Amino acid sequence: MMKNFVLVFLVYLSVASCNESLNDIDKNVVSATFLEQSESNLILKQKFSSALVKVLGQNEEVRSLIKEEALKQIDFDYDVLYCLIKDKQLKNGVTLEEYLEKYLTSDELKCIHKQLPTLTLFVPTLPENSFSVHSWNTIDELPAVAVKVSDNNDVKIYYGNGETEVFPADIIPGFPVVVVKENERIVRNGEILSKTVSENIEETNLIFVDEIFNNLHGKDLVNTKTRANRPDRPVPLPKVDNPEDYLPANMKKTYEAYKIYKNTTGWQRDYIYYGKDLLIII
Repeated sequence: MMKNFVLVFLVYLSVASCNESLNDIDKNVVSATFLEQSESNLILKQKFSSALVKVLGQNEEVRSLIKEEALKQIDFDYDVLYCLIKDKQLKNGVTLEEYLEKYLTSDELKCIHKQLPTLTLFVPTLPENSFSVHSWNTIDELPAVAVKVSDNNDVKIYYGNGETEVFPADIIPGFPVVVVKENERIVRNGEILSKTVSENIEETNLIFVDEIFNNLHGKDLVNTKTRANRPDRPVPLPKVDNPEDYLPANMKKTYEAYKIYKNTTGWQRDYIYYGKDLLIII
């Protein structure tokens, strides 16, 4: 009887050990896949940024388009979803994406549509009145393009002359710049953000992280589909001791910026993209 018990126990230990090993393998596979996806997305954003700065430097209509769309503040920030403007025809009948096709292959654009459905162009408000969407003179000011290149918030700047430069996290530009990023307030989900988005990207549904970011109401730009039984105004969430513990990773810097600047006039969005204790480079 004792021998049978020992045998059963050994078999149990063996199975449990195998299950733990399989779990470790699964976690490693998931981690590796996530890392590969992140690296692929970063490469795509860099390629897109390199192409965009050329288009911005060559076409005032494109600059005006981005400024006009940023002023709409669809998510209460100066964010422009690429998928919403890529097929808009300019006065000459050419679209933004058609201009980008001069510098990006069709495969690269397809990957951008598939992997980066919330690709966003953000027009920041920079210190010392050096640049903002409101002050942007689209006729004379040709912006550089910035994209975050690492987890430590270093930012790569693409200039119209083909040169690039990496700014550490504690430095921000003091000249016109457009930021390329993935939207933190609009994400891929099972629900549709808008008719326009769903028509532009097949099988890609987008939704606001929270209805508090939804500034589409009353706009003619898109026809918003809201959730059933959703109240017109957001319901306040219960207070918690450490709210940052409940935030997704990509929203934690937003909360950090809020804590730092809630009683001052700091540049919250610039903190998110360029880091705190900022040094202006002109």
